[in-house]
This record gives sequence, structure tokens and C-alpha cells, in this order.
Amino acid sequence: IGHFITMNRLVIAEQRIFDALSNTSISMHEHIPLTVKINQALQGRAQKIFDQVAPHLKNMTGPVIDFGCGDGQVTQLLRDRVQLAIVGVDVRDYRAHSVTVPIDLFLGDRTSYKDGFFEAALATNVLHHEENNEKCLQELSRIARKKLVIIETVPIGDTPEAIERDRERTFMNDYLYNRLLHDPRFDVPVPGTYETPEGWIHRFAKYGWRCTHSENLGIDQPVIQDTHHLLVFER
Repeated sequence: IGHFITMNRLVIAEQRIFDALSNTSISMHEHIPLTVKINQALQGRAQKIFDQVAPHLKNMTGPVIDFGCGDGQVTQLLRDRVQLAIVGVDVRDYRAHSVTVPIDLFLGDRTSYKDGFFEAALATNVLHHEENNEKCLQELSRIARKKLVIIETVPIGDTPEAIERDRERTFMNDYLYNRLLHDPRFDVPVPGTYETPEGWIHRFAKYGWRCTHSENLGIDQPVIQDTHHLLVFER
């Protein structure tokens, strides 16, 4: 009960902070709320992610799934510009108004698709939002038969101590963006389950995946100072 009360108070506090930021302008001469300004600065994010992943999916002829598709804008771009037979799946329907790609709900540990139904799966900045992301690795490995394209937020550093410090910094960025600059009622989880690229490669290898491309994307979205990494796996 005590844990529930504490979490409820936290959600109330997050909502109040979001409401305050939504009514706060960053300039005396420009009456645009901070939350709106941040989202305007991130309008090119879907295009950037599309440019990063499209080269690795453009030759797919079978069905593709965008696992944890969020607002679906990247999914839509892949369908419209690469003509992929793509669908999205997420724990909620976060679709933007302009998105028409089908979105299924991922409830529990499994999707509704048969084993190996998809030729490839895409997951961009999804896995670190799951406290138990092992079930996501298992499900991706079950439904995708040929290729995985993954972009993840990763902690960096030359030593284990430096990586842990960067993991803490990354968590604060994640929390700020998803819990304070977006309406907390969307309830985006921020458990902070970040892995290094080497960690992801090792974990996917247990399910029979071989990494064929590993690319440090750096801080590719300067508004939110996170380091992203692209990994491509094949059976």
C-alpha cells in the first residue's frame, strides 16, 4: 500500500510539472510553451530515424513489423517511401493523426502473430523502456525469421564506472523527456534498462542472431543529449 501511495504521489507531481511546463514560455517575446518548443525542435526525428534504418530494410519483400512503433511516423515513412508491407505494434495506440499504418496492441508477453511470420523486425529506442526486456528479445526472435534492425539508447564510457555514470545521466534525460515534457497520462515507462552495444550483441546471440552491422550514431538528436547505436542482426 505504501508503494502505491508513493507512486500515486509521484504521478501527481509529474502531472503538475508537465502542466507548469506546458504553460511556461522560454522567452518573454515568444509565447510558445516549453513543451511545444521541444516538440517543434524534434519534428525531424522520424525522418532521421527513417534515414538510418531504411537502407537495412529496403530489400525486404515479406512482411515487416515495427515493434514498439510509438506514434507510427517512422512506420508510415517506411510504408510510403520503401513500399514495405509493414505493421506496427505497441502497448498503447500512440499514433499521430497523420498515421494510417495498422497498429496492433502488445498485451502481455506475446503478440498475436505466428512463429516466423515476419521477414524482419524493427525496434527503435524500445527495449530500454521495458523493465523485463528479455521478453521483448524472445518475442522478436519468435516472430522474425531473417533480420532485426535495432536502434537503442546506450551508455558510453571507457570504464565500467564511466558507463554507470553515463547510464545515470541517460536515465535523467529519458525521465525528463518522457515523463515531464510529455503528458504523464501516456505513462511511458522509464526503468533505465540500458545496455551497451556489446551487451545487446551478447544477449541477442543467445537467440541465434549474428550481428552484421554495428554503428555508433552518436548524439544524433541534439535536443535530447543521448547516444544512439544501430545494430543489425541476421539469423
